[in-house]
Amino acid sequence: MTTTDRLSHNQLILKALTWLKTTKKCATVLAELSSVRREIPDAIGWRARGLSVLIECKVSRADFLRDHQKSFRLPGAGMGRERWFMVTPGVIKDLDEVPAGWGVIEVRGGRCYQLRKSKPFELSPKASQQEIFLLSCAVARVQGRGSVAPIQDPATFIEQRMQLGKEIRQDQALPAPVEDQVDLDGLRRDVLQRKVRGQVRALGRAAYRLQAQDLKTLSGHLAAVTQALKPRKTSLVTRPAIGTAV
Repeated sequence: MTTTDRLSHNQLILKALTWLKTTKKCATVLAELSSVRREIPDAIGWRARGLSVLIECKVSRADFLRDHQKSFRLPGAGMGRERWFMVTPGVIKDLDEVPAGWGVIEVRGGRCYQLRKSKPFELSPKASQQEIFLLSCAVARVQGRGSVAPIQDPATFIEQRMQLGKEIRQDQALPAPVEDQVDLDGLRRDVLQRKVRGQVRALGRAAYRLQAQDLKTLSGHLAAVTQALKPRKTSLVTRPAIGTAV
């Protein structure tokens, strides 16, 4: 195996995304989009008329063999009307190891070589629902972020994740900070506000247990407690006022 063939899993996913866009002409492609479902495709795209193309990327033989044990690899299960393995040299020693119907793409020297073509799969109703759910999760995330970048260019997401991994590894090599800066004023303010809300709720519950003639007394107590716990305007840390209202 040459140096150019030693691709990481993220780099192989980038190859898969490019292959889906250029070779398969997929208009929509997604990369490792997690959801509540168990199956998380490394890369999946949709061609015209909703034909889905799924790619599983494997850079180690052990990972390839473990993939056979997944429940959604059983006949009649899983997503993708076309299903492919994209691997580096040495991962698959014999094409007979590949599940029936799956295609194989091997990446050598930065180029993709098709070793076996994928046969069409019939999706079960559950698998079709999983694909719809996956697309709905992608749309929901886009609407939440106010941007269509995660769907239009998932390769950017993979590249950013690779860069983040490098930054994390660099940070781990640095000594840990001596002391973390804690916003003590903010903590005291939050604690005091919770106490105020607790006092007000307690007095509110007591109102239902009092008779009508005692409501006036209760309102006076409530005003006194609110005034006593009112934060000062001149201090960042909220403290109860000294004394109570007369």
